[in-house]
Amino acid sequence: MKRALSLNDESVDRRVQVLKALANPTRLNLVMFLGRGPATVSTLAESLDLKPCIASQQLGILRSSDIVRGLRDGGHVRYELIDTRVLGLIGNLGAKKIQNEKSALNRTGER
Repeated sequence: MKRALSLNDESVDRRVQVLKALANPTRLNLVMFLGRGPATVSTLAESLDLKPCIASQQLGILRSSDIVRGLRDGGHVRYELIDTRVLGLIGNLGAKKIQNEKSALNRTGER
């Protein structure tokens, strides 16, 4: 019989906090964009077609979840991912969807 995975409450709470922060399309896009490298609010807002105040608000949530951090760069703040493993998590979610779609097509005989 397999033993149940036991994580302490703090570890579970941390994982829940990260998953909740990523469970928003705007924040998920911000994280994926920051996977390319650091960027300012204005760059993020322009690239993702967001109002700067929305980008800033969503970055604040990601910051409070310890997913991104802001670094002063002269008069600007450049945001970057704290831990790039979050990109692997996002990528794995997408890979599973693609795999499921391929399996469904194979079962129906389509290609």
